[in-house]
Amino acid sequence: MGMRVNLTFPALLAVLLFSSVTYAEVSVRYSYCETKNNQFVAELLSSALKASSPEVNFVMMKCYPHLRKRRMLEHGLIDVLPLIQSKK
Repeated sequence: MGMRVNLTFPALLAVLLFSSVTYAEVSVRYSYCETKNNQFVAELLSSALKASSPEVNFVMMKCYPHLRKRRMLEHGLIDVLPLIQSKK
């Protein structure tokens, strides 16, 4: 599964709200922070964050230094790990 994932927070919310959702297991890598394709793809990492995965926590700290777990809870993003992809 070598898909590039755009982890910008507004994109996560926009895709979550306005596109169809498909779920898949994905590997989490820091390089996902720097997507170069134009496909509107996003991944919510809250399940793995809740599970305290060191790799995911590293990605979250690098991509979202301003976000805290409490804020993720407030946005209702805990307990979901979807790979969300809009259809063109």
